[in-house]
Amino acid sequence: MRRTVESGGFEEFLESSRAVAEFIKERALEGWSFTVLCHLDADGLSSGAIVGKALMRLQAPFQIRVLKQLDERSLKEVYTKDRATVFVDMGSGSLNILSSLEGAENIAVLDHHQPLETHLEEFKGAHLNPHLYGLNGSTDVSGSGVAYLVAKGLDPSNVDLSPLAVVGAIGDMQNRNDEMRLRGVNEVIVREAVESGLLKVEKDLLIPGRETKPIHRALASTMTPFIPGISGEEDKALAFLSSIGIPVKDGDIWRTLADLSEDEKRRLLDNLVAYMASRGVAQAETQRLVGEVYVLTREQRFTPLRDCREYAALLNACGRLGKPGLGIAVAMGDRRRRTLEETASVLNEYRGALARLIEGVIQNPSRLIDAEEIVIVNGVGLIPENLLSTVASILSANYPKPLIAFTETEDGMVKVSARAPKRLAEAGVNMGRIMAEAAESVGGVGGGHDVAAGALIPSTGRGDFLKRVMEFIGETVARG
Repeated sequence: MRRTVESGGFEEFLESSRAVAEFIKERALEGWSFTVLCHLDADGLSSGAIVGKALMRLQAPFQIRVLKQLDERSLKEVYTKDRATVFVDMGSGSLNILSSLEGAENIAVLDHHQPLETHLEEFKGAHLNPHLYGLNGSTDVSGSGVAYLVAKGLDPSNVDLSPLAVVGAIGDMQNRNDEMRLRGVNEVIVREAVESGLLKVEKDLLIPGRETKPIHRALASTMTPFIPGISGEEDKALAFLSSIGIPVKDGDIWRTLADLSEDEKRRLLDNLVAYMASRGVAQAETQRLVGEVYVLTREQRFTPLRDCREYAALLNACGRLGKPGLGIAVAMGDRRRRTLEETASVLNEYRGALARLIEGVIQNPSRLIDAEEIVIVNGVGLIPENLLSTVASILSANYPKPLIAFTETEDGMVKVSARAPKRLAEAGVNMGRIMAEAAESVGGVGGGHDVAAGALIPSTGRGDFLKRVMEFIGETVARG
């Protein structure tokens, strides 16, 4: 049975975070240098920055390396037994690989993905994962939340890193529920950030750039939920606002979402819901237009870093478009003008690319196959591997069944990103385990969460892989 923060799972989890913090502190005091390895998405970069800041405050030498995925080939390039290694937002699904490394006793894994249970006892390093305490790593706490708890175990003053944990959780879409708010361990972290004066929480329209962008640009920037015909299309967003009688200027000054009256916000919401329904968007998606907004009070107003959702999108953009170092720099506190200008440019490029890719799939029936058990998205020749998971997340929201998206990598492998509706996960469909087993059957690797997972497989095994996925899903649904 799944445990909750209230039922005691959190207390045991928190106690283990302190033990892992002690593990890291001991090696710092012994004079070890550290390698911090993280994933390239918003949660991964936030996690890497949190651990980096904590090590910096311990005066421990460290370097942060960003990985697209964790496999034996990647490890050969970044791992050395002469340095203590901290894996953040990755590692639990690769305990078989990590256990075999020389110096594994100096490895710490801070992760929230489903662990490889068959190798739990074999791994001799430190391992912190919410799933080991009956908590859910896809809804209760993100990788950056796990990293934050360890950082706070190193020094209570690291509570000032709590906003980064909130950014990572938002980037990991852990607020994707009926209320569009963070729950579980995430909610505990939110409370600590609020009590420290670092964060305020408001309920509002979930449109990016609420204080920083003209309304039509903010609408065009909205990717989750995706608004067909408006997301990525500033001119059409402008026309939409004009059609519903919402002025975009006050004299010569562009208005932002924050400038709208409550009546105008209601009118905007009602018309957006009606418009999206007319374009075939599921009701569950239109409900995601309203929720809790997490505002970072110490960040400068009218910048993308003020809103956690916008901040997360910025980090995602940096990681997905090949500039993870830029994202790490911002997450660790770089606020130089040229840095912020570069990140703003990368974010605009990222959103434009996503809008084009989504429309490219939607407008091409041969790329979007609605099969009996699953929806298949063929992104070969269209979707870059670094953007596949984001595209899968956006598209999956409109289907009541699992979605499997795939594309080719630069070295000829097939990358897969899978998503499943929450109700199917609650009924027993676990995409993390399905990806792991199906990938292993064709000589690949896979894993992740129950609702979101991925795999990397040989191109020759694509057909058999999809067949196995459909079989696994069918068997699970039949048992349920």
